[in-house]
Amino acid sequence: MLWNQLRPTTGGWNVLPNDYPSSAATEQVAHVFHALAEPRRLYAIRYLSSFNPGAEVDLQRIGKSVAGQERDIAPEDVDNPAYKSVREALHSHHLPALDQCGAIEYGGDRTPVTVRPELRFYSATVSLVATWIQFE
Repeated sequence: MLWNQLRPTTGGWNVLPNDYPSSAATEQVAHVFHALAEPRRLYAIRYLSSFNPGAEVDLQRIGKSVAGQERDIAPEDVDNPAYKSVREALHSHHLPALDQCGAIEYGGDRTPVTVRPELRFYSATVSLVATWIQFE
């Protein structure tokens, strides 16, 4: 897997032993950037990372948490129209994207999200970038 192939060099980080990653490695990196490109996905990653791998979390809880984070309020204080808007976007776009990159398993509207061990990588990446931005 790509994450096991990252190695430090004097000039930065190499993905593979040579400077030109394979097309498969390049595609994996693209999935990572796509998964982390949307604030709602970052909020979902933050919330879901509080669960152990294998945990099942229903869409309502994720939607309330993401809507609350967007508004800087507690999830229980989110009004119904705001929740429904976030829930629909999560269902249609954001959770399928996180499923595609392997961070979660999501089968659709009536099924819970299952946290995969790989979610920890995405959570750590977000934390690392956020820390780096603070010191920039």
